[in-house]
Amino acid sequence: MIINRIFKLKKLQAGTERYGDCEICDKHVDRTFLLSVSNIAVVHGVEHILNGPLLFGHKKCLSMVTCDKGASIC
Repeated sequence: MIINRIFKLKKLQAGTERYGDCEICDKHVDRTFLLSVSNIAVVHGVEHILNGPLLFGHKKCLSMVTCDKGASIC
């Protein structure tokens, strides 16, 4: 059972030319951000941190993804 989610947003040093277009809106990105999501889950009474998806794109686009999940990164 997932009991919490951890969202991390990191600014990268390049844009579309290195990382490709935004994975959310499919548009050109001057400065790409990386969003990583981890889940804290309880399995058989023990807490585990499970790595989730990685997304590349605009800060605004990635923030909307985290807002939809109920995080306070926005």
